Amino acid sequence: MENILSIEQIFKPGNSIQLIFTECKGQIQSFTATVKNFIEEGLYIITEEETIDNLLDTGVEMIIQYESPDGIKYLFNTYKIAKIMKNASTLICARPWKMSSSLQYRYLGPQVDTPWKVRSTSLRRYFRIKIDLPFYYILDDIIHVGRIMDLSLGGLFAVVLPDPRLILQHQLTFQLQLPKTEPFELLGEIVRSQTIENTKLGIAINFLDVPDEKRQAIAACLQEF
Repeated sequence: MENILSIEQIFKPGNSIQLIFTECKGQIQSFTATVKNFIEEGLYIITEEETIDNLLDTGVEMIIQYESPDGIKYLFNTYKIAKIMKNASTLICARPWKMSSSLQYRYLGPQVDTPWKVRSTSLRRYFRIKIDLPFYYILDDIIHVGRIMDLSLGGLFAVVLPDPRLILQHQLTFQLQLPKTEPFELLGEIVRSQTIENTKLGIAINFLDVPDEKRQAIAACLQEF
């Protein structure tokens, strides 16, 4: 009978884990890290790779793999919250949550004696949250209103009224009204669209050139949910 470990046993300080994420060029990266501390607020990890922080923006989604001494693989999701400035090798991640069985199969496949691989099409770059916020966007100097349905540090998905100007690669100026912050404008590019209920349009937008203070405001919103 398999000895299933608790999350506290998996993230015991000193345990070695594998971090897998998609970097900005779309390539899958994998690094080994050591658990430093595991508390209610998050997971503190140490990595010897000096380049990892340059590849990891705040909010980037990661998979954590831990393999127990008896060969059982455990997969969790998390995302980067911050780094400790005085020690660039220490990263703070959101408290990990267990990956669903169906997603584990997509990543691991049948657990047989074959090399473990991650499918690059399955790993999102940024952690995202479901949310319901007004979406104010500008077309030809006229403000239109839709609804933001999910949000990440890298972009959002909004539902709007169909408009022939809302095409792929169109750059759109819009306003974010996040809880506990003043509204601010951003520029984004439409990277995907889909018809919803035959009467509405869903658009996925990637943010462009986000200033640090606005990025921090979005990151703070993500941590609230």
